[in-house]
Amino acid sequence: VLVDSDVIQLHNLGEMEVVGDGDIGSFKAEALARTLTRLTPSEIAAVNRPLLDPDAIARLKACDLVACCVDNDAARLAAGILATLYHKPLCDIGSGVFLTGRDQRQDIQAGERTMGTDIRLLLPADGCLQCRGGLADFDGAVARLANAVVPEDSPDGWRQQRSGSLRSLNQIATGLALQMVQDLVAARITETTWARIEITPSGRANVTYPQVSQASSLECPLCALSGLGDEGLSWLPGHAGSNVHL
Repeated sequence: VLVDSDVIQLHNLGEMEVVGDGDIGSFKAEALARTLTRLTPSEIAAVNRPLLDPDAIARLKACDLVACCVDNDAARLAAGILATLYHKPLCDIGSGVFLTGRDQRQDIQAGERTMGTDIRLLLPADGCLQCRGGLADFDGAVARLANAVVPEDSPDGWRQQRSGSLRSLNQIATGLALQMVQDLVAARITETTWARIEITPSGRANVTYPQVSQASSLECPLCALSGLGDEGLSWLPGHAGSNVHL
């Protein structure tokens, strides 16, 4: 099941697999589903809606694993909440290319390039996205989910945080993520694991495994929703009858 409400833009062609010029303007999930359906006998479903859409939630409940490859913390938080509610393993991937000394006013890029990716494989009942590494802007993500903040209207708003991404970097990230999932299935990975890959300005790759926070899940507002399933949906920010403040 592929869930994404975004459409393919020109810059995505340098970041994504199996898409081309003819897919520009199409929904990402739909374009990928078309190609993947030709490559595999598996049934590929596309949901061209946000992750908290009822259809997306219903389909997620039937999945064995949630893979999150989004570019904003609100969507990442939504994936983390649903994985926690329904006790699904969550593979969260974030990547980016950054340029130092950038002049935002004139859109001038200068200085050295750094890039990297974080892959977190979070296991049910072993902490959540927030207490096992956290989010860059947790409060902002909650505000966006609760519709207290209007999302950035500019399609290039993401450029204020990073300079973009690269297909080669995303291949590295997804390759390691796939290996981690395989090791989970083989019972080699038995606890939440966080891997970080950084590509230095000189082009060298460094792989580290940051210490995963061992904060008590009893003190975590997301872990408090663990396993509540459908009952927990009413506790989400922005949903009618919400009874909890994250």
